[in-house]
Amino acid sequence: TVKKNYDLYIGFNDSDTSYFAGTADAANDGTSIVYPQIVIDCGSITSATLYKVRNETTGQELLFEYDFLDGETLTIDLHPKAQSIVSSFFGPRPGAHLSGDDMGQFALQPGTNQITCFVDESGAPSGNVTAYLLWKDAYKSQD
Repeated sequence: TVKKNYDLYIGFNDSDTSYFAGTADAANDGTSIVYPQIVIDCGSITSATLYKVRNETTGQELLFEYDFLDGETLTIDLHPKAQSIVSSFFGPRPGAHLSGDDMGQFALQPGTNQITCFVDESGAPSGNVTAYLLWKDAYKSQD
């Protein structure tokens, strides 16, 4: 497997467009990997495009080219038995995910995982895009 390295670039141009990557730590306090749900809320941005969600700790990444509508939320369930991508406006959106990666391999390792969400945001700066993960800690055995 080839490891990929990325630099973080934050910039603005004069047409009120911003490209950003937000990174946060996700602490899996269990002893086994977990498959989270990723929730991305577009808020009141005029337009935003999701391009990638990356686990910087493991190098796993999910590729997208999904254009949000104002106020839309996208929920990505990564559990191998329940994999889905659901829009709050349109319901199931399996075409939001691009080929080239395996949704069933994206997981949180035990301990701290650094997660980055790459979004292109444009339009009025009256809102913001937020992303968060949901999961239950899993354990390899009973203690």
